[in-house]
Amino acid sequence: LGFIGSGNMAFALAKAFNDKKLVAKQNIIMSDRDLARLAFVKKYFKTTTNNIEVVNSDIIFICVKPALVSVVLQEIKPLVKDQVIVSVAAGIKISSMQKILPSAKIVRAMPNILCLVNEMSSAYAYNKKCTKKDISLIHNLFNGVGFSTEIEESRIDAVTVISGSAPAFFAYILNAFVEAGIKEGLKKESARKLAYNVLAGTGKYLRDHNKDPEQLVKEVMSSKGTTYAGIQEMKKQKLDKGMQKVFKASLKRSKELGKE
Repeated sequence: LGFIGSGNMAFALAKAFNDKKLVAKQNIIMSDRDLARLAFVKKYFKTTTNNIEVVNSDIIFICVKPALVSVVLQEIKPLVKDQVIVSVAAGIKISSMQKILPSAKIVRAMPNILCLVNEMSSAYAYNKKCTKKDISLIHNLFNGVGFSTEIEESRIDAVTVISGSAPAFFAYILNAFVEAGIKEGLKKESARKLAYNVLAGTGKYLRDHNKDPEQLVKEVMSSKGTTYAGIQEMKKQKLDKGMQKVFKASLKRSKELGKE
């Protein structure tokens, strides 16, 4: 595997694939222009400042900012033959990449950083140049570190929000709960551990029991109890509509990135 760009998402994927023994350490190479970043990555994988050295890989992950994707593709274009190009850049369509690499096998994916704990939620789409073997390989890689599914490319912007960005959204809300607990006298470490465990447990409970979130609300909430009081305040603050606005704002930005 080759990674052009060694930022948080690229490193998380590489480390997760290696940790799960899906790809050997010596078979991963990462490129970047940031020497300080490469100094860190070098503790784990082969590194280079030259993107061309990465092109020898069977699968090339494009993990740069959306605005730089076309620049990188133009740079590696002369050496792209039968490799699979996997872009994780938000908003960049397969058709845009095909204009630069018309004969290339291209996959557009949206992973998330939770691959580091084997809980990644992701989706991918691909062009007609990809073979069944290519897609099987990508599918097995992603599902080896969490859950991944093939999806229509037109839906990937939504996945960008619900999978790619959502960990940050949940963490933002969780931090508010932790801070509220601290203000009420809880020690920071205790408040964090309690909140973190609740978040992890809630997701596991819903997934393992195949329940809708509304079902869990009803199970926890008793008439006129503490949960009831909190839910009523959420409704008063229109938290559900607020989160829908958060979703739409991120979705809009994902589509804008593709156009830019």
